[in-house]
Formats: sequence, C-alpha cells, structure tokens
Amino acid sequence: MDDSTNLGYYYCFNCNDAGKHKENPNQATCDICGSTDCVNFPHGFTLNWSEIDTLSRISTDKAFILSMDDLKKHDVIEFNVKMAQFNQQKALEESKPRCPRCGSTAISTGARGVNYLWGFIGASKTVNRCSNCGYTWKPKR
Repeated sequence: MDDSTNLGYYYCFNCNDAGKHKENPNQATCDICGSTDCVNFPHGFTLNWSEIDTLSRISTDKAFILSMDDLKKHDVIEFNVKMAQFNQQKALEESKPRCPRCGSTAISTGARGVNYLWGFIGASKTVNRCSNCGYTWKPKR
C-alpha cells in the first residue's frame, strides 16, 4: 500500500463532511461548503470517522483532535481509556431526563398543587415541571 493513501484528509465541523482533498493535501478549506472550520490531516491519520465524530462533539478545537490522533498513534491503550471515558460521559448525558417541549434538563419533581376548578382533587399527584419553560407532565414509571 502506498504511503500517501491517508494524506490530504479533512473533517469539517461546519457541515460534518469528511473526505480527501481533491487537489491539495494542505488545503485549509472544506471541499463541500468552503468553510475554514476544518481539521486537516496533511500527514496522515489513525482516527476513524466515528472517532473523529465523537471527538468533535466534545470539542471543535483542531489541536484537540490532532492531539487525540497523535495519542492513538503513540499510545493506543491511553487513547482507548480516554475514548471510553468520553463515551461513558456521553451515555450519562443522554440518559438524563429532558423536557418534552424544550429539551431542557432543568427539571424538578413535585406535587401538582391546588387547582381553582378542581380544588384539592389530585393536588397530591406527582408531576415533573420544567424550570426553563414551565411545562408540566406526568413522570414515566
């Protein structure tokens, strides 16, 4: 296999396009959207596209992505430990309950309260309340 097969690749944070530069391996812009918000791998890379995607969700700092690529080249065990931590943090973030209306994670749980029409009927039932938009809903059991 030729040594130049991984040369000239990029990942664009703007349009999430990943690919090989068509003309110049040192090109600083995305071939699709023309954005300069790309991380370039002019001297090759070891990250796969899903790893780049995971890392770009954590930070769009180009130096961070390149450092993680360098870490994978030189210490794959430490790289795998860091990626496992990132994936665990991502899973923890995704498991948090969210408001069905606005998606906020600022949720409080409490009693429904007294209603002018129904009075105390159902006032002690538990509801979730979004601290962001005020939406209330029944908690899932």
